[in-house]
Amino acid sequence: MLNRLIDLFIGDIPLEQRTMFYRLAFRALFVIHIIWACGWLTSLGLAGFARAESIEQVKQELSTQISELNEKVETMQSQVARGQKVQTRTAYEAELRRLNQEIFAVEARLKELNAAGIRADRIYDERLNDLRTERSRVESRLNAFLRANSDIAGATF
Repeated sequence: MLNRLIDLFIGDIPLEQRTMFYRLAFRALFVIHIIWACGWLTSLGLAGFARAESIEQVKQELSTQISELNEKVETMQSQVARGQKVQTRTAYEAELRRLNQEIFAVEARLKELNAAGIRADRIYDERLNDLRTERSRVESRLNAFLRANSDIAGATF
C-alpha cells in the first residue's frame, strides 16, 4: 500500500533512492515535529504545546475551577450538616410526642380505674414515673441541642 502511494508521487525509482527518500521523509517529519513542539510555527497558526505562558494560564484556570468546586463542596457540607441537625431535632420532638401520648394513656387508665373505684396496681404508678423521667431526660437533651444549635430553632422538615 505504501509502495503504491510512493509510486504515485515519485514514480518508479531504484531501491537505493527509495530508501534515501524514506530516510529524508522521516527526518523532515521529525524536524517539523520538533519545530512545531517548540512553538516556532505560531505564525502559521500552529502553537507549540510546550509554551510557559499557556501553562501558567492553565494553572490559573485550574485554580479558579478548584476554588469554585471547593466553595460548592463547603456549601453542600453545610447543607448536609444543617439537614442532619434538623433531623436530630425532629427525632427528639417525635420521641417527646410519643412519650406524651404514653403518659396520657397511662393517666387516662388510672382515672378510669379510680372512677370505677378500683385500686390501681403499683405497676401503673411505676410506669407513669418511668415515662415522666424519660420525658424530662429527652426534653433536657432537646433543649441542650437547641441551645447548641440555635441556627435551626425554627426549622422543620
